[in-house]
Amino acid sequence: MNKSIVSFRMDDCIRDAVKSWAASEQRTLSNFMEALLYKEFDRRSGKNVTMDSVDSKIDCVGAKIDHLIALHNQAKSKPKAKRDGDEKKLTAYDMAFEDFLDEQHWRMWIDHLHHSEVHLNHYQGQRHYARFKEIDEEGFNCEALVEELIKRTAKTIYVPFEWQRDLK
Repeated sequence: MNKSIVSFRMDDCIRDAVKSWAASEQRTLSNFMEALLYKEFDRRSGKNVTMDSVDSKIDCVGAKIDHLIALHNQAKSKPKAKRDGDEKKLTAYDMAFEDFLDEQHWRMWIDHLHHSEVHLNHYQGQRHYARFKEIDEEGFNCEALVEELIKRTAKTIYVPFEWQRDLK
């Protein structure tokens, strides 16, 4: 192995302390510094594992994990929707009613779904209402259908098979 001479500066107090450490091991200052540098080289290259090196690596990994968790939580949090203070959030109850289905039966249907753990927002309410309108256009009584679906504890809108058979 080729060796080179290296010189560097240090404070007098540090030089005196390192010189006393070297003397306690019966080494010269330069020999003691070379041994220290070899130990550090082995530690950093992974050849020599000590508890201190393991602890420092665990600390680094822990810090990286904490950083990743913070980034994950930051990405996960959703910004609140921007709304005007006076504007009320529309629900499935807020619908414009036509002749084929009265408000009382519509509220019965929404309450039934709510008790069945099916919660509709305004858009979904519009979709349900449109489905009732389609069924009305097919010639079925929507108010009777709502009562029948509630009896059957239905969570979706459908025309019972018996009703379809009777219509034919």
